[in-house]
Amino acid sequence: MLNRPLVWLAGFFVLGIIIQYIFPLNLPVLLLGAVILIIILVVFLRKQEKSGVIFILGLALICGALRLALADSHQISSLSNLTGKRFTVQGVVSSYPEVRDDKIIFEVMVDKYKLAFKDWQPIPSEKVQFYLFKEDNPDAHVPELAYGNSITAHGKLVKPSKKRNPGEFDFRQYLRFRNIYCLFYIYEEEELAVKGWGGGSYLMSVVLGARESFSRIVHSTLAERQAVLLLAMLFGEKGAVMEEDLEIFRQTGIAHALAVSGLHVGLVLLLVLSLCRTARAGPGISLAVSISALCFYCILCAFTVTVVRATIMGIIGLLAYFFDRERNIYIALAASAIIILMWNPFYLLDPGFQLSFSAVFAIVYLEPYLRNFLPSCFAGREGLITVPLAAQLGTLPVIAWHFNMISVFAVLANMLLIPVLSAVVIIGVFAFILFFVSNFAADVFLHAAGFLLQIVVLTGEGISGLPGRVIFVASPPIPAIAFYYLLLVILKESQIGTWTVTGLFLDQRLVPGSSCEMLHGKGAPLSSGNIIIILFILLMISFSPLFGGVRDLKVFFLDVGQGDAVFIRSPSGSTVLVDGGGMPGYFQQGYDPGQDTVLPFLRSQGMDRLDLIINTHPDEDHLDGLEDVLGAMPVGKVITPPVNPWQDKYADFLALAREKGVPNFELTRGAVIKLDKDVLIKVLAPGRGEEFKSSNDSSLVLLVCHGSSRFLLLGDLEREGIERLLDKEKELRCTVLKIPHHGGKSSFHQGLYKKASPQVAVISVGENNTFGHPAGEVVEYWENSGARLYRTDMNGCVIVSSNGKKCAVQTIR
Repeated sequence: MLNRPLVWLAGFFVLGIIIQYIFPLNLPVLLLGAVILIIILVVFLRKQEKSGVIFILGLALICGALRLALADSHQISSLSNLTGKRFTVQGVVSSYPEVRDDKIIFEVMVDKYKLAFKDWQPIPSEKVQFYLFKEDNPDAHVPELAYGNSITAHGKLVKPSKKRNPGEFDFRQYLRFRNIYCLFYIYEEEELAVKGWGGGSYLMSVVLGARESFSRIVHSTLAERQAVLLLAMLFGEKGAVMEEDLEIFRQTGIAHALAVSGLHVGLVLLLVLSLCRTARAGPGISLAVSISALCFYCILCAFTVTVVRATIMGIIGLLAYFFDRERNIYIALAASAIIILMWNPFYLLDPGFQLSFSAVFAIVYLEPYLRNFLPSCFAGREGLITVPLAAQLGTLPVIAWHFNMISVFAVLANMLLIPVLSAVVIIGVFAFILFFVSNFAADVFLHAAGFLLQIVVLTGEGISGLPGRVIFVASPPIPAIAFYYLLLVILKESQIGTWTVTGLFLDQRLVPGSSCEMLHGKGAPLSSGNIIIILFILLMISFSPLFGGVRDLKVFFLDVGQGDAVFIRSPSGSTVLVDGGGMPGYFQQGYDPGQDTVLPFLRSQGMDRLDLIINTHPDEDHLDGLEDVLGAMPVGKVITPPVNPWQDKYADFLALAREKGVPNFELTRGAVIKLDKDVLIKVLAPGRGEEFKSSNDSSLVLLVCHGSSRFLLLGDLEREGIERLLDKEKELRCTVLKIPHHGGKSSFHQGLYKKASPQVAVISVGENNTFGHPAGEVVEYWENSGARLYRTDMNGCVIVSSNGKKCAVQTIR
């Protein structure tokens, strides 16, 4: 077939999963296709036809699609119809409990439930993610809660949150890919009864129990900041790491150190082999001890996808060495991909899976090529530069796609800190081993690890404080990502004098002048002139209509829960944020619209600055999120209604604007903001000197004009403000109307609605809010009006595009 058939089989297996995810087919259709291919394949093999290779690859593709279809067919929840209710459940803890400041998170295999005044109902065992909140007593702890415990708990079953806005993390999909469909909230410790052993793997119970005991020693020995960082580096336990430290690691490009992966597994393997060599163990014993150690470490890290990948590759490498077989990283990588995706095909969509595999592949494929560009002064030390650079090049599109940021100093940070971080991991593993022998010896190693971590944090803070440390980028389109990787292959293959699509799989030794073959065909050399032509073509394609064409005016009505946030981007790229949501007392616990929704959205759009921030009025569900934005990125101007009547509410916001050197303009009726030659924002209210009893009625009313398209944004106007607006403004006709005050009854005014007469009406409202928004009569009016009604609680973010003549509407849901 080919020199490395497993690589091709893995590639087509992955392709099958992708095709099935985008264009799903029914199981019977896929099974029929597999049977037909098998029959054809048997015929070709009997005739010894070489073209049977095509059908083998086709079968691999169908197997990938079948695996995903089977995984989809098993995604059934017996509890989902009980969401929103409080009741009692029984089950067995199936994960390592993750302790945070305000809660403990753990997974439970629930096998029965009991509604109030009803009998226990058995169900097929279902994995549920539990949250034990301890807000009233942050120091509360449940020491007996551990893997394998049988528990009885009373609480509320809720659905995980969906993706509601561009750039937002899809928590529901993340959990669904792990066969979790429901969350269970326990608000009082007394509502959780922990019993003895209830089932599960005894081996996992012992291993995770050892991890818990070691974690207690780490917390008692080191400062809290150092302790959580060390545990994150050793076991991937990132939940307790401070957001400030996570941001430092992200911005410096060393966040991979907190996700246990090849670096960690390789260091553990190196340590174990060194100990075996010191003990003069034979090859067989060394192999058995090494594989056992890798499996033990994999259990310690709770089988995260990155550590599973590294463990499989490590075991394959050990077996190849022991049996004196060729050690081929491409084959090991392909084998680990097939094993992981057979276990759970949804891992293909996991950022950790994508980053792990793209980094390893890039290091193996590009690193030898990059060495050619280093001066001779780096002889013997090339890997300090080429390894992180290759990993950075390989993962760049994946990071941009998922996290919308590129760390400018990632290679520098990795050069400086990876040796230190490697020492931390080795010392930490030594401390874990010594912990079972002597607490004193473990303490000595832990203090050494803590000292090195302090160096890492201080260095990271220095690098993350450099100007231009991060570039925020919009998620690149899939064709652009494909062209990027194709370009890397072209540049690398042209350097060795040959070019075929399969050259990277057919010859592991990257020797200048070597030839690559695909089905006995030789590649042709690629000249510098050809490279320039290819680069020019790729550049032209990148800016073609395939990647978006002419830019329209875009208005995003963000879903920030019970609040308002509207983002406007003009055709020329001018940007405006009107309100930013906020966090009143009725918001979901732990949710911050500014940090969790608005900033991720802006970064997903490639925004690293805003031209204007406009606050319609100073209620917290409109203003608080703007403070987060103003503190996180440069802003050109801040616009508010007259401040004096609401000085107290604006104090913090305006103080932050002054601190940042951002000018504040108070606008009233008649003011006009020119975004570009085609887009104007007119201020229709309030009038100069007008006074209102409510801050809602003092809302800035904005009319965004783009050709014949008009967007009327009414803030939180209620009856008094609406009637004054109708008195002063004769022309309120618009294309898109943001209905005032979240569709509340106090803002229902048919005279305004008829005068506006929009084609599209948008209500920004929180799901299951406590105010009864939107009011029934508001919804009924718009459903009977002929206009299209969109609600952020049902549709998520509402995106309206205008070319100046007509508007198109998209929604997230």
